[in-house]
Amino acid sequence: MARYLPFAGQHSIQEATVSVQFQTPLPAHLVELMQGGILETHEEAFPRVREIHGGEVVIDVSDPSPAPSIQVAKLTGFELSRPQGDGAPAKILRLSRDVLQVSFLEYTKWENVVGDSVSYVRSAIARVPLAEMPVQGFGLRYIDRFTFDGRLDQACAKLLFKPTAAYLAQSCFESGPLWHCNLGWFEDRNEEERVLNQLNVLSTTIDDVPTVTIDHDATWQLRTPRQSVDSLFENDGGTRTPLAGALDDLHDGNKKVIRAVLLDDMLEKIGLAI
Repeated sequence: MARYLPFAGQHSIQEATVSVQFQTPLPAHLVELMQGGILETHEEAFPRVREIHGGEVVIDVSDPSPAPSIQVAKLTGFELSRPQGDGAPAKILRLSRDVLQVSFLEYTKWENVVGDSVSYVRSAIARVPLAEMPVQGFGLRYIDRFTFDGRLDQACAKLLFKPTAAYLAQSCFESGPLWHCNLGWFEDRNEEERVLNQLNVLSTTIDDVPTVTIDHDATWQLRTPRQSVDSLFENDGGTRTPLAGALDDLHDGNKKVIRAVLLDDMLEKIGLAI
């Protein structure tokens, strides 16, 4: 019988990424401090280290015939990783200008993702003056993938998704194996915080195999940037949600979306049946 199968057997998660957005790009000396802070406490977790450098193009507009001048490349970030048995990364911690990301490509369970992420972020910002480089948001991105066991002409949305799924356009169910749906919406949490959801669902072929990818990117936006370590990790009893609490909330939101769109038998296969 033609059917869709979860990417990883017992679950469908190809990647989970936690992110922290700074208000401005970090200068080179803070990039070095952040990398040192992580490796000082988590060196065994990330045996591979790669620095990221970026150049700068300057044009003198006072010159009647200006020519661009390329400055010496500056340290703008780094990438720390741990490989799987086949050499592909199992986990990546990357800082690129103003975004710190922790990606889990060998997914186990949510408790490990949130626990490790908070620990890595705390180590990274321990030496960063947040009063000068405040945090303006958190993020959680899940990429779920499903492969089709059957012929290309048999693949269709109705074999994986609920026909009344609120987050999918009805035309997706009339487009055979090739279609794309993109949706975005806001959810208020309190007067200081809100969540931007971006849901991108793609049905295509990968290596001639019909494949559906659900990319849900949720950003916890802060109207008042966090300017201290305590404000990032501690609950003030009011409208300030700590990083771990925000990530738990975003995780619950992802499960809500997945439960709203997938058929019940698939939810049973990936452990999300209610």
